Amino acid sequence: MGAKEEAKQLIEKRDQLDAEIENNLEILKKNGSTMDSPLVDQEGFPFSHIDVYSVRQARHKIICLRNDRKALTEAIEKAIEQSHAEVRQQESEAGGGELCGTNTDPGKIEAPRKPDPPPVHRTSNKPFIKVTTVIPNSPAADGGLRADDLIIQYGDLHAGNFKEMKEVSNTTAKFEGQKLRVTVLRFGRAVRLEIFPKRWSGNGILGCGIVPITTSDVI
Repeated sequence: MGAKEEAKQLIEKRDQLDAEIENNLEILKKNGSTMDSPLVDQEGFPFSHIDVYSVRQARHKIICLRNDRKALTEAIEKAIEQSHAEVRQQESEAGGGELCGTNTDPGKIEAPRKPDPPPVHRTSNKPFIKVTTVIPNSPAADGGLRADDLIIQYGDLHAGNFKEMKEVSNTTAKFEGQKLRVTVLRFGRAVRLEIFPKRWSGNGILGCGIVPITTSDVI
């Protein structure tokens, strides 16, 4: 297995850890607690509105999961570095072919390939937009998007920085003809996709419907 595939698998594992962390943080939230808020009153009695056992368990799990996440992140960074080294080695062995590529016409020089954008470090795995429809044979369909996918990352957009739907349109346009990384929640599991927005036989450059997410979508 190459470094690129290893990095993808490690990122998927980290996404799963993030989901577990969010689940345990939700337990704290339901109990009106944080990682360090008191569980007993001034006289040492447990607060009646707090499930002390559940909160303590959730705190312990969060600490363990965050430690595991830190170790995974370090492994991901190493795998990405190794992947980049492998790509450079392949390009070197191919004779520096960014300008040559597979072009056999000596009178035509292909434009240099644009480098992939750096990975986005999102602050949560909360979905913020939803796919409603996907048109067959569209760029969205070719990239693996499905109706009812809940999107947790769209290019550099995520729940932590998303404000309005115009940002989704702008991001799509920005990545026309380039690789657009999208991460969705599908049946409760994070799925990473690569989509190439482009002109096709239908309208637009994506070929799917996307709307802001509602509370009912994630219940």
